[in-house]
Amino acid sequence: YYRSLLINNAGVMTKVDWIRSRSAKDIRAELDTNLLAPAVLTSHFLRSFGNAKDGVWLINISSLLRVVVPLDIMSLYSTGKAARDMFFRFVALEENLDKELHREGTDRPKVRALSYAPGPMETQIQKQIRSEMPDVSLKGAFMEMHEKNTLVNPMKSARTLVSILEWDRYENSAHIDIHDVDKLVLSEFLVQQHIL
Repeated sequence: YYRSLLINNAGVMTKVDWIRSRSAKDIRAELDTNLLAPAVLTSHFLRSFGNAKDGVWLINISSLLRVVVPLDIMSLYSTGKAARDMFFRFVALEENLDKELHREGTDRPKVRALSYAPGPMETQIQKQIRSEMPDVSLKGAFMEMHEKNTLVNPMKSARTLVSILEWDRYENSAHIDIHDVDKLVLSEFLVQQHIL
């Protein structure tokens, strides 16, 4: 293989409710999908495709909801996203400790990780929040984005991610939110690619 790429986009909310209303079974199911499955998949992927000549890219589809500031009714989902972001940071560090694992003829790390937050888009989770979440401020914010048609266009977000990968100058294990790309040198590259 020349380059191997793994995109982890798993994400579920088994129930959109207060943590006190969650059963052990649905907590486990949510964490299994949002954290355990990507870790197991990444482990298998690195064993199977980790010898790619030009390196390995591990892309974690993250979320603004993994922020440090707690958000309404999102404790479990946000915890899973935050833990997954940290997992990919550590994988990038661990996998590059051995200098022999750098890309041939360069000082570039063999394993590159990126956590990319694509922005709030019309997804099943978005619909679930609007229909099932108790009346809290976050639900109101998502309802307003939907009503005003200000959710991020999925194609624009996907093109932005592809451009970030083509640009390939982000800090290894960086977290980049679609709303932050204009703060990066990357924004000039995105304008050239007709993304911004």
